[in-house]
Amino acid sequence: GDVFVSATDEVFTANLQLIHNSADPAASPVDVYINGELKLENVSFGKASPFLEVPANQQISVAITPAGAPVSEALFNAGITFDPDQNYYIIARGVGNPGGFASNPDGLDTSFGVNIFSGARLASATDFEFDLAFYHGVTDAPSIDIRLLDGAILFEDVAYSGSTPYTSLAPDRYFIEINSTATGDRLYVYELDVSEQVGGAGLALAGGFADPNQNQMASHSPYMWFYRMVKFWKQETQQPPKMMTLICQTKLFWSRITQILLIRTLKFDTHYPNRLPLH
Repeated sequence: GDVFVSATDEVFTANLQLIHNSADPAASPVDVYINGELKLENVSFGKASPFLEVPANQQISVAITPAGAPVSEALFNAGITFDPDQNYYIIARGVGNPGGFASNPDGLDTSFGVNIFSGARLASATDFEFDLAFYHGVTDAPSIDIRLLDGAILFEDVAYSGSTPYTSLAPDRYFIEINSTATGDRLYVYELDVSEQVGGAGLALAGGFADPNQNQMASHSPYMWFYRMVKFWKQETQQPPKMMTLICQTKLFWSRITQILLIRTLKFDTHYPNRLPLH
């Protein structure tokens, strides 16, 4: 006779990645619990996990605690329902005691929490470009625009804790500038080299403090970094590509390994703001 499979027997899952982008010294490192089970230990500021497979279509608890602390002392603890077959970023941001840090110039809440974004890409939409999205995590910085030095706009009016859709870039070496949306002033200049990242995708994050002197002298000056998702790493002995720094330091047998490519901050000549020293 006919064989019927109950829909309740089907298992739905989603993939999520934790990125630690809270520069509060009291929030580094952290542990991450999912449904009360310790999943990640000692995740420090500026680091990220591999993608973790979790149940979808049902509420699960996600808790972030100071390293070694119980769930009852969580910095963040909430029930979250994920859609099946989706990739999510969970970005830890903010500070535990906003009164002890510089306020946000736009008046936004800087309390410790997380932003959850679906649609994380593991590869570019085409085979010949690199797809880049951006996240603003600097608590004491205003809304910003991100441009290429030739004036082309990548992302506009990104406020603290805001993210952008993906934009596609030709694989190349770029110099990008971070400008204040309100004043147009250039705040920082960075080098972004995606010349060997054809077919890839990544998330750029701004993190740290704009003025460490007003933020408990925290050592995290403003910086920018991005993650590139590598989809098909399955062999435990496989080595990371050149020019990449492996940040998942424990389990190399994850099928999706996260990489961090450092973006070097460049000093620019204030007398000739359109010229960049390349030494």
